[in-house]
Amino acid sequence: MVYRDLQICDIDSHRMQLRVARGKGNKQRLVPISPRLLRELREYWKKYRPTHYLFPGKTPDRPYASTSIQKAVKASAQRAKIFKNVTPHVMRHSYATGLLEAGVDILTISRLLGHASFVTTMVYLHVRQPHLQSTPSPLDWLPVRQFADVIGVSIDGGLGEMSDLHVVGHAFDHRG
Repeated sequence: MVYRDLQICDIDSHRMQLRVARGKGNKQRLVPISPRLLRELREYWKKYRPTHYLFPGKTPDRPYASTSIQKAVKASAQRAKIFKNVTPHVMRHSYATGLLEAGVDILTISRLLGHASFVTTMVYLHVRQPHLQSTPSPLDWLPVRQFADVIGVSIDGGLGEMSDLHVVGHAFDHRG
């Protein structure tokens, strides 16, 4: 678990990045941190004053135990009345899906997750049904005249003949 090994020196507040030194496959990567997260981390630091690990375990020289992190995530999910199986890894999937739904491209998400190939990232992505249903058709972006040209309808004096639209509609419905 990457986050349990985070150290104070891994936070670069000037560049707004967090260095993940020993990520999946023992790879190093940089991930962005939001101003809100930075504020929260500063408040956490003021309160607990960790010296080496950002989240120390029972002793300051050891990281927080993976099992303790898993228990904390499960307890938080229960308090939030989330009844699905929530694990730190599920949170990683949710992060990737949230980025995708916010419009972040797949290659950027792949880099943020530390994947060597975007194909690996595809496994992480679970797009919500309402997001799929709200996705516009590229035809909706075309001006009316250009759309009419694409589908072969004359728009002289308006949207064209209804019979033209009806015929074109049948052409698109034909599956033969």
